[in-house]
Amino acid sequence: MHKHGTVVLAWGDGEYPFRLGLAEMGELEDKRDAGVWSLLQRLRDGECRTQDVVETIRLGLIGGGVTPVEALKKVRVYCEERPIEESRIVAFSILGASMTRLPGDKGNEQSGEGDPAGTMSVSTSPGSSEAQPPSA
Repeated sequence: MHKHGTVVLAWGDGEYPFRLGLAEMGELEDKRDAGVWSLLQRLRDGECRTQDVVETIRLGLIGGGVTPVEALKKVRVYCEERPIEESRIVAFSILGASMTRLPGDKGNEQSGEGDPAGTMSVSTSPGSSEAQPPSA
């Protein structure tokens, strides 16, 4: 079962659970010299820097269970070799999910209440920002 704030997104070569826990959020803030709320606004408005996008995705992969080495490899390939706008949308979704309650999420990790799978799937296809319920 995934922890609160986990979002499963199609990105790169597959679907991955992404999560920014407090440790990853703190590292993101340190690396980007900005608070998570400012980063979220920058990602939303398209006023972000490329490393805002790259670091959010890298740390989200790590928080979701990917090894740091594998996360670095993936962002090098899929952020550098694809339009950065695709990754900006993913980064915004990762950070937003980590900072807010998703439908069905009661914010109670210990009891397992809320979303039965503990996760929410979000479509990142162009033109779609709608959250989708997890598939059965």
